[in-house]
Amino acid sequence: MRTIEIKCRFCDKINGSFDIPDDVVATYEELVEDARCDEHEAKFGNYKDMEEAYLAAGGSIENFKADIAEADYKIQNFQAFIEVQQKRTDLQKSTTEVELTGSVVDAEGNVHRNGVKVGNINEADCEGCQ
Repeated sequence: MRTIEIKCRFCDKINGSFDIPDDVVATYEELVEDARCDEHEAKFGNYKDMEEAYLAAGGSIENFKADIAEADYKIQNFQAFIEVQQKRTDLQKSTTEVELTGSVVDAEGNVHRNGVKVGNINEADCEGCQ
C-alpha cells in the first residue's frame, strides 16, 4: 500500500490522505479530481458546485474539464463559462424548435413558414404559432 496526500491545488496544504494498493498505476490528477483547503474553497468556489452548474447549463463533462482549467479553477473566472454554455444550450434548443416546426420568428415577432408570413406571436389568433 502507498499513501496519497490530498493537497489544496492553490497552496499545497494537506487536507487528508488515502491509501491505494501498490499495483494501482495512476497519476495524482487521475486519483484526486480537485482538492481545496477551506480558505481557498471559500475564496475560489467549490469544484463540485461549479461542475453541477455547468452541467445544468447543458455542458458536457469533457468541456467542463477544459473550461475549468482555462478559468484557473476559480469561480470568479468560471462564471463566464457557465453563462456562455447556457447561451449555447438556449440557442441550440431554439434552433431545434425551429427545425421541428419549420417556422422562423423574426425580430418583430412575425412567424414565417417556408418564407411566407403566417402570423405574429403578439397576436392572440396567430395561426403560425399553433
